[in-house]
Amino acid sequence: MFFNKRVIRVNKNKEGFTILELILVLVVMSILLYISVPLYNKTVKDVSKTNVSVQIKSLNDIAASTAKSTLKKVKIRFESNTIQLIQMNEVAGVWQDESIIDIVTVDSKLQISTLEEVIYGIDGLPEEDKTINIISNSFNLKIDIYKDGRIIIQDI
Repeated sequence: MFFNKRVIRVNKNKEGFTILELILVLVVMSILLYISVPLYNKTVKDVSKTNVSVQIKSLNDIAASTAKSTLKKVKIRFESNTIQLIQMNEVAGVWQDESIIDIVTVDSKLQISTLEEVIYGIDGLPEEDKTINIISNSFNLKIDIYKDGRIIIQDI
Protein backbone atom coordinates (compact mmCIF):
# COMPACT_ATOMS: atom_id res chain seq x y z
CA MET A 1 0.00 0.00 0.00
CA PHE A 2 1.23 3.25 -1.01
CA PHE A 3 -0.07 6.38 0.52
CA ASN A 4 0.00 9.54 -1.41
CA LYS A 5 1.41 12.07 0.96
CA ARG A 6 0.60 15.56 0.01
CA VAL A 7 2.77 18.07 1.62
CA ILE A 8 1.06 21.34 2.42
CA ARG A 9 3.56 24.02 2.82
CA VAL A 10 2.74 27.03 4.91
CA ASN A 11 4.58 30.16 4.10
CA LYS A 12 6.09 30.93 7.47
CA ASN A 13 7.53 34.20 6.24
CA LYS A 14 4.06 35.75 5.88
CA GLU A 15 3.65 38.70 8.26
CA GLY A 16 0.98 41.38 8.77
CA PHE A 17 -2.70 41.58 7.98
CA THR A 18 -4.60 41.26 4.75
CA ILE A 19 -6.29 44.30 3.26
CA LEU A 20 -9.67 42.73 4.03
CA GLU A 21 -8.83 42.46 7.72
CA LEU A 22 -7.70 46.10 7.83
CA ILE A 23 -10.88 47.30 6.10
CA LEU A 24 -13.01 45.27 8.50
CA VAL A 25 -11.29 46.85 11.52
CA LEU A 26 -11.79 50.35 10.06
CA VAL A 27 -15.49 49.69 9.45
CA VAL A 28 -16.01 48.45 13.02
CA MET A 29 -14.13 51.46 14.46
CA SER A 30 -16.18 53.86 12.32
CA ILE A 31 -19.43 52.35 13.56
CA LEU A 32 -18.29 52.61 17.18
CA LEU A 33 -17.30 56.26 16.72
CA TYR A 34 -20.60 57.02 14.96
CA ILE A 35 -22.43 55.71 18.03
CA SER A 36 -20.18 57.02 20.79
CA VAL A 37 -19.50 60.66 19.78
CA PRO A 38 -23.16 61.84 20.06
CA LEU A 39 -23.47 60.02 23.39
CA TYR A 40 -20.33 61.73 24.65
CA ASN A 41 -21.59 65.17 23.57
CA LYS A 42 -24.95 64.55 25.26
CA THR A 43 -23.20 63.47 28.45
CA VAL A 44 -21.03 66.61 28.51
CA LYS A 45 -24.14 68.77 28.00
CA ASP A 46 -26.03 66.96 30.79
CA VAL A 47 -23.10 67.31 33.18
CA SER A 48 -22.92 71.06 32.50
CA LYS A 49 -26.65 71.47 33.17
CA THR A 50 -26.41 69.41 36.34
CA ASN A 51 -23.42 71.42 37.54
CA VAL A 52 -25.23 74.73 37.05
CA SER A 53 -28.38 73.39 38.70
CA VAL A 54 -26.50 72.10 41.74
CA GLN A 55 -24.59 75.39 42.16
CA ILE A 56 -27.78 77.45 42.04
CA LYS A 57 -29.68 75.19 44.42
CA SER A 58 -26.73 75.20 46.83
CA LEU A 59 -26.50 79.01 46.78
CA ASN A 60 -30.22 79.27 47.44
CA ASP A 61 -29.92 76.86 50.37
CA ILE A 62 -26.98 78.85 51.76
CA ALA A 63 -28.89 82.12 51.37
CA ALA A 64 -31.95 80.74 53.13
CA SER A 65 -30.01 79.24 56.05
CA THR A 66 -27.82 82.35 56.44
CA ALA A 67 -30.87 84.62 56.51
CA LYS A 68 -32.53 82.45 59.18
CA SER A 69 -29.46 82.10 61.35
CA THR A 70 -28.31 85.74 61.26
CA LEU A 71 -31.81 87.29 61.16
CA LYS A 72 -30.58 89.48 58.31
CA LYS A 73 -31.70 89.49 54.71
CA VAL A 74 -29.47 87.83 52.14
CA LYS A 75 -29.38 88.71 48.46
CA ILE A 76 -28.35 86.54 45.54
CA ARG A 77 -27.28 88.70 42.60
CA PHE A 78 -27.20 86.96 39.22
CA GLU A 79 -24.92 88.89 36.84
CA SER A 80 -23.42 88.06 33.45
CA ASN A 81 -20.82 85.49 34.56
CA THR A 82 -21.02 85.63 38.34
CA ILE A 83 -23.45 84.86 41.10
CA GLN A 84 -22.91 86.85 44.30
CA LEU A 85 -24.21 86.02 47.74
CA ILE A 86 -24.57 89.29 49.70
CA GLN A 87 -25.48 89.83 53.36
CA MET A 88 -27.73 92.83 53.93
CA ASN A 89 -28.00 95.11 56.93
CA GLU A 90 -30.91 97.25 58.11
CA VAL A 91 -29.95 100.90 58.52
CA ALA A 92 -32.69 103.32 59.61
CA GLY A 93 -35.39 100.94 58.41
CA VAL A 94 -33.79 100.44 54.97
CA TRP A 95 -32.04 97.23 53.96
CA GLN A 96 -28.66 97.84 52.33
CA ASP A 97 -25.86 95.62 51.05
CA GLU A 98 -23.41 94.97 53.85
CA SER A 99 -20.86 92.39 52.76
CA ILE A 100 -20.26 89.81 50.07
CA ILE A 101 -20.44 86.31 51.52
CA ASP A 102 -19.45 84.43 48.38
CA ILE A 103 -18.88 84.94 44.65
CA VAL A 104 -19.34 82.06 42.23
CA THR A 105 -17.97 82.45 38.73
CA VAL A 106 -19.99 80.40 36.29
CA ASP A 107 -18.50 78.62 33.29
CA SER A 108 -17.27 81.04 30.63
CA LYS A 109 -19.57 79.37 28.09
CA LEU A 110 -22.61 80.33 30.17
CA GLN A 111 -24.32 83.69 30.19
CA ILE A 112 -26.97 84.97 32.60
CA SER A 113 -29.35 86.92 30.41
CA THR A 114 -30.21 89.85 32.68
CA LEU A 115 -29.19 91.20 36.07
CA GLU A 116 -31.53 89.62 38.62
CA GLU A 117 -31.57 89.76 42.40
CA VAL A 118 -33.35 87.40 44.74
CA ILE A 119 -33.70 88.67 48.32
CA TYR A 120 -34.24 86.17 51.11
CA GLY A 121 -36.07 87.50 54.16
CA ILE A 122 -35.21 86.64 57.75
CA ASP A 123 -37.65 83.73 57.50
CA GLY A 124 -35.35 82.14 54.91
CA LEU A 125 -37.78 82.50 52.01
CA PRO A 126 -37.50 84.66 48.89
CA GLU A 127 -39.48 87.91 49.12
CA GLU A 128 -40.81 87.63 45.57
CA ASP A 129 -40.98 85.23 42.63
CA LYS A 130 -38.11 85.51 40.17
CA THR A 131 -37.17 83.94 36.85
CA ILE A 132 -33.55 83.71 35.75
CA ASN A 133 -32.47 82.58 32.29
CA ILE A 134 -29.06 81.03 31.77
CA ILE A 135 -27.90 80.71 28.17
CA SER A 136 -25.23 78.41 26.79
CA ASN A 137 -24.13 77.26 23.34
CA SER A 138 -25.76 73.89 23.86
CA PHE A 139 -28.65 74.55 26.27
CA ASN A 140 -30.85 77.21 27.88
CA LEU A 141 -32.02 76.94 31.47
CA LYS A 142 -35.00 78.72 32.98
CA ILE A 143 -34.81 78.95 36.76
CA ASP A 144 -37.98 79.85 38.63
CA ILE A 145 -37.56 80.80 42.29
CA TYR A 146 -40.84 81.10 44.19
CA LYS A 147 -41.76 82.88 47.42
CA ASP A 148 -42.60 79.59 49.10
CA GLY A 149 -38.97 78.42 48.61
CA ARG A 150 -39.52 76.15 45.62
CA ILE A 151 -36.92 76.21 42.85
CA ILE A 152 -37.82 74.81 39.44
CA ILE A 153 -35.12 74.44 36.81
CA GLN A 154 -36.25 73.73 33.25
CA ASP A 155 -34.34 73.10 30.05
CA ILE A 156 -35.90 75.32 27.39
